[in-house]
Amino acid sequence: MRSGAVGLIFAAVLQLARSQQRIEAPQPSLNDIIPGNTTALSVQGLKRLTNFLPVDDRVFSRAAESGVVYIHPLPDTEDISPNTTIAISFDRPLAAEAVKGNVRVRGSKTGGHGGTLDLGDDKKTIVFESRRPFALGEAVTVTVDPFQSSRQGHRSNDIYIEGYQWSFKIAEEMPAELTERFPFIPYGAREDKDVYAPPAPAPAHPDDGRSEPHGTRGIFKTVGTVPEIMVRVPRMANSTSRGYIFTETIADPSNTIRSSLMIIDDSGQPVWVKRLPANHGWRGWSTRDLKAHPAGLLSFHSPQREGFVVLDKTYTELRVIKARGFRTNDHDVQIRDDGRVLVMGHALRHGVIGMIVQEHDSQGRVVFQWSSWDHLPNQFDDTRGMRTPNDFWDHLHPNACSWAPDGDIVISLRHTSQVVKINRRNGKVRWLLGGRSSHFTFANDHGFTYQHDARMPSPHTLTLFDNGNFHRPELSRAVEYRIDEARMVATRVWEYRNDQRTFGAATGNVQTLANGNKVVSWGGFFESFPDDAPFYTEVTRGGQKVLEMSFVNKRFQLQAYRSYRFHWEGARPKTPPQLRLTQAEDRLFYSWNGDTTTRTWRVIANGAVIDVHDKTLFEHSTVLQNGSRAGQCITYQVVALDAAGQRIRASNLVKSSACGKGSQPGGKGKGRRGQGRQETAEGKGT
Repeated sequence: MRSGAVGLIFAAVLQLARSQQRIEAPQPSLNDIIPGNTTALSVQGLKRLTNFLPVDDRVFSRAAESGVVYIHPLPDTEDISPNTTIAISFDRPLAAEAVKGNVRVRGSKTGGHGGTLDLGDDKKTIVFESRRPFALGEAVTVTVDPFQSSRQGHRSNDIYIEGYQWSFKIAEEMPAELTERFPFIPYGAREDKDVYAPPAPAPAHPDDGRSEPHGTRGIFKTVGTVPEIMVRVPRMANSTSRGYIFTETIADPSNTIRSSLMIIDDSGQPVWVKRLPANHGWRGWSTRDLKAHPAGLLSFHSPQREGFVVLDKTYTELRVIKARGFRTNDHDVQIRDDGRVLVMGHALRHGVIGMIVQEHDSQGRVVFQWSSWDHLPNQFDDTRGMRTPNDFWDHLHPNACSWAPDGDIVISLRHTSQVVKINRRNGKVRWLLGGRSSHFTFANDHGFTYQHDARMPSPHTLTLFDNGNFHRPELSRAVEYRIDEARMVATRVWEYRNDQRTFGAATGNVQTLANGNKVVSWGGFFESFPDDAPFYTEVTRGGQKVLEMSFVNKRFQLQAYRSYRFHWEGARPKTPPQLRLTQAEDRLFYSWNGDTTTRTWRVIANGAVIDVHDKTLFEHSTVLQNGSRAGQCITYQVVALDAAGQRIRASNLVKSSACGKGSQPGGKGKGRRGQGRQETAEGKGT
């Protein structure tokens, strides 16, 4: 999705000869292989263009003889990133001190390489990171000298590690993802006006603002414009699962919008809203992919930061997760409770987009990397791929990665209509489900196409959102299969289709909840229908809807990339509650964006408590019946209280206009309840 000069890469002809293992033939350009703007392609031409040669199984057997279970980059592979890290895993734990000095890395052009040499947190994986890039086109040789490792400091536990050596070759030209960037709008740049149309004007004095709404209005005084939500099926009591709903707004890139990240409750009320810089076409566009992770973490993709931003429960940024040495894929990231990360990247070869998935340990070291170029021999035969807007050939389109319950890795490849299970120990493909090269037969199902969000939530169980492209008719569904890995049979055990004819051409997901319910987000884009398809449907296993929501579309289709339900108790922002006084000075509006601990609001005017009420909405208001209008100088503040009635935090201070005329604060402001109990004014922002 890049623009500009990157298109020149596609017509370039490789300058160096092929190795003896490669096909000896004139090098085509991408346009020779894929004429015009059609999706026709020559499989053999793509293989020639990308130096495509999957790894032979003999590589694994040779390594296993030395106690090696995993190597990255794999022996004799080519087109490796010049910024690659190097990893080797053994079948037994090692002592950290034994690793030092036993690994040597040498480039055929650059000579010996120094760098950091660490033992991964699994105590079996050695990770080397060079201090400088490798040279384009050079061969790199890694030598692990024989060494003895003592476990727990006891010589009786000494283990002997045999030596091992392997080589790989760096790409002949810099991969495009490292030389070109997607154009983006930097933080702090001018942001376009909101594109959400405001709701109809409210009456001057509606109710007290505490009644339960049917969805969410579009504008809040304390946080501004928020996507409007319609609750199509209200929550069925005692039927929905616990937790909050996590989602985001995206739209076709031809529309310029400021996407919103949203945590909402079952009434459609916001809990947390973060509005993001506007896209301009594909510039600044992203899936966003808001989700919660174990250990109280939150993540979303930021094209401006070129990775996944990770926040804690105070909404403080902790780090940005990126694929190391590759352009980060914006479709998915997973963070485990032990701090391990799964992230995908684009592995570009001459205009053709392969993929990698990396596992980082808790310290950010790449302890595992899997490349589609090494392990999918039929990828060009299986694809229904298409050109991207910037003329790349997107033949795989990976859109999900996660750990299976047994520790293996599951990825979803949309453009081959396949789910791949990867042996986490050595990187070999355990199986392919779906598509032309499926290892499975479907017992009672026609299979899936162009799917999203393939996961294994429990052993022998796979769920996914079947977008249904190329089905006749094109309809989307959520589906669950029982996976029999012994007999290689996939049996449909559950599916759900919307009660309307719903087709989400892209995006969408299905999530299994703790109580057995399923969350389905119905996707959208392109020729999808209807244009107000729900972004959140929660159904029982029996197919009964217990909650459903849609965005209110004003000018074009708003949709979510995915929607989830997660627990998010104990969230308490670093920023204080926000308080606003209307221009007429007849009403206070207040909220605490992101907080899930407040149970009661206390409203104060000149030190006197004028209102105390339960928190039931995102934004509350208190009507002021006198005080400011009488020309008095009044200072207002609200205080958030927890379930025990203890003070959590106070808002900013707001003063009436009379305070700017030299008046001294005086009198007791009178609120809706008219309480007059004195209270010492809270300090600003405390």
